[in-house]
Amino acid sequence: MSLRWKLLLLYALILALVIGGFSALLVDQLRTTLMQAVADELEIHAKALGEALEYEQGAWRMDSESPLVRDYAGDRGRYYVVSGQLDDSNIILTSPSFTGVRGSHPGSHAPVGKDRFVEVGVLIGKTDEPPASTETRPFFAIVSCGKSVSATDEAIDTLVGNLWILGPLVLLGSLAGGWFLVSRALKPIDRIARVAAEINETDLSRRIPVTARDEIGRLADTLNATFDRIQQGFRG
Repeated sequence: MSLRWKLLLLYALILALVIGGFSALLVDQLRTTLMQAVADELEIHAKALGEALEYEQGAWRMDSESPLVRDYAGDRGRYYVVSGQLDDSNIILTSPSFTGVRGSHPGSHAPVGKDRFVEVGVLIGKTDEPPASTETRPFFAIVSCGKSVSATDEAIDTLVGNLWILGPLVLLGSLAGGWFLVSRALKPIDRIARVAAEINETDLSRRIPVTARDEIGRLADTLNATFDRIQQGFRG
């Protein structure tokens, strides 16, 4: 394999690793940012729903006049769940949109799919109003809000698909540019080899033209000095 092809393959390998690494980092960063945005939104909603949550005469109830409660009641893409006794498996109240399928917590590695939900919960403390007894201790519940992330997953899937298309195109375009650069870089070496092959015992006067003062120029100077010594040896 020629040096030109070796350099081109090395260049292609490095470029493919850079493009692949950048694409993976971009997708991961975008996914993390979008999931964090969803989690922040759900946390705000859970706290707001906690404000609408009431504990009266030993029972939990949700203020149905709250605009956020009404929004959750008519939106199948999100839900809320109220769990009591500091145990999120003990469900007390749910929104009408709740189907019984709980979402994963943000940051978990749930499989991507159209029915995937993300859930965030906050702890809410209330006192009994009016008191059902003389006790004034707070009663606690966990308000969890879930939201479908199918749109987010689809957007990320679309980005991944576009990267699979654009990545090879960028790689091919870069390889074409790399072939041009490698050929141009090796052109002086090809010229040196051609001139050196033309020098023989019947014509030792040919010399390699020095057009630059770089490594290629020093190589040409060294070969010219060697040809001078060979010519002098033949004359002597």
